[in-house]
Amino acid sequence: MPPSTRRTRSKPEPVEEEEVVAETQQLVTSPPARILIHPDTQDSLRIITLPHPRTSLSTRYLLSGPTPPSLHELTKFSDPSTSTSRSWFIGTTVQQNGTLYIATPIDPIFLLLPHLDKARGASVDEGSVGKYLTIDDLEESVPSLLRQFLTEENLRQCCSTLNDGTFYRLSPPRLLALLTHKTRTLAANLPPTIENELVTKQLAPVTFTADENGGASEEVKSLARLKGAMEFISSYLPPRWSTHLLSSHSFAPLENYLAELKKQRSDALAAAAANSDMSAMTGNKRLAEDVEAGKGGDGKKLRKATSQGVAKLKKASTTGMSKLTSFFGKK
Repeated sequence: MPPSTRRTRSKPEPVEEEEVVAETQQLVTSPPARILIHPDTQDSLRIITLPHPRTSLSTRYLLSGPTPPSLHELTKFSDPSTSTSRSWFIGTTVQQNGTLYIATPIDPIFLLLPHLDKARGASVDEGSVGKYLTIDDLEESVPSLLRQFLTEENLRQCCSTLNDGTFYRLSPPRLLALLTHKTRTLAANLPPTIENELVTKQLAPVTFTADENGGASEEVKSLARLKGAMEFISSYLPPRWSTHLLSSHSFAPLENYLAELKKQRSDALAAAAANSDMSAMTGNKRLAEDVEAGKGGDGKKLRKATSQGVAKLKKASTTGMSKLTSFFGKK
């Protein structure tokens, strides 16, 4: 029977060492204490610590293998917006910690990139000269847990070779081609929720028309998807390679459309505020004229306000009572 828990919508958080050391230790030593979903069917699973390719912070990954080895990114799902405790029901037992860990495959080239770049000893410019190194030489620059991924297949995707694959050097053109391919693949397979954020909401016109595209051309929509995918891929790249990737493509039509959309929204807000002020001024002027004419805001004649005591006196019977003026007459 699969574990069940109360469903909550939460933002995934990257699992960093300083935050989850204690939780990870329990995950390893006491499997029922944590719930982990991973796509690998191998029994050999290890939680390892490696520098994040963008931030260099120590981050937890799931390593499976050894035939063939694969690397997974660990993502922790919890609900920090509530103090209510979450639990897992597993068979006849209850696990008090309701946190969910999901392991998703990650290309080891992302984690190798900072080390290959450093070993090359050159700038990010395509015309710069770098060193060719053997796999044995590259291993000296790579953490021991990543050395098993220094394969010819992985290196040929992002490196230029010499002497029929004896020497390797990180190649900016090959790396950029690989990253562009990954970006386009991701852009063509965005989840519906991400598609809604990048296209539907971001590109929504101020005034909807009968055009089913909502005012944005297919080119603009395609560029919005591509830029969103590039920004996601860039979150796994060192800063200078992220800049290199984002500057490799022109997003001018998208940027022009967003600038025009921003202006339209600003104008619409200004017009709405002006109409609101005009309505308020017109209403105040009409009310002042009605009051001056002895009428209310609805145009009806105003009644003079009287106190409760005076109203009661008006209703009192005056039969047999002398008038007030009789007290001032001649006696």
